[in-house]
Amino acid sequence: MLPEEVLAELPSDFSIAIRTQPQNHWKAYHIMDIVPYPAVCVSFNRTAANVHALLGRNNINTQNMHIIDVLSQVIESPLKVEKTTYVYPSSMGMVVEKVKEVLSQFPMSERFVIVDAVHDWGLHVNEENMIKRIDEMHRELKSVHAKIVFLYEKEKVSEAVEETINRKCDKVIEMNE
Repeated sequence: MLPEEVLAELPSDFSIAIRTQPQNHWKAYHIMDIVPYPAVCVSFNRTAANVHALLGRNNINTQNMHIIDVLSQVIESPLKVEKTTYVYPSSMGMVVEKVKEVLSQFPMSERFVIVDAVHDWGLHVNEENMIKRIDEMHRELKSVHAKIVFLYEKEKVSEAVEETINRKCDKVIEMNE
């Protein structure tokens, strides 16, 4: 679990990185228990249906979550979930635009984004492009005053990618439990 004190010391438009282990990655979603805003979740490694099922099994409330699903159209999943935008990920710019569209429905003080499975971007792009994607997403989301959480499994990203994420963020949280 994440202590509330962690967020109390951050600026209002914060960026944090949460480094997880494969067995506890889903626990990072407990940040929704302490951030009182609706969350927009960009899921790079699970369909919206799988995100809802996993979080539901682990008693994490998804009622205030909107998912940007970049996987379902790629794998042609017939499963549809409410409060989901399905995007074929032809470019990071397109994904970011969809996130910004959803965020525009919220007051500036309530724009909260969880970028899940940054480590899986590397399955589709090389390290240099992955760093560019992180930079682009961070810059664009900060331009609309979003609070950003980057989730990644430490052993699945290169040192250069991890350094880029950590440099962008106000705080890095290690989840070892």
